[in-house]
Amino acid sequence: MADIEESWKLSGCTILSDGWSNSKSRSLINFLVYSKYGTIFKKFIDASDKEKDAKLLCDLLDQFVREVGLKHVFQVITDNASSYVVVGSKLMNMYPSLY
Repeated sequence: MADIEESWKLSGCTILSDGWSNSKSRSLINFLVYSKYGTIFKKFIDASDKEKDAKLLCDLLDQFVREVGLKHVFQVITDNASSYVVVGSKLMNMYPSLY
């Protein structure tokens, strides 16, 4: 994993995020990072006790972009739920380098 993470400095990376519910109906949000050298599952958030609105999703994705390193991230991919569409616009306004 360290080699793949190191490659982000050279080629950049894409953040992938998706929400789902597990077999116990817990609402989970997954965070992965993709680059041409591989995809890494980094973490998940249990959002069962939270409302998955645009503010929460934006805060979580913003924090994750900063964890990975804004200078390495060029793209964020999510599903097309309406709250994620709002989040995408907010993130692109906050960070013009993101798509």
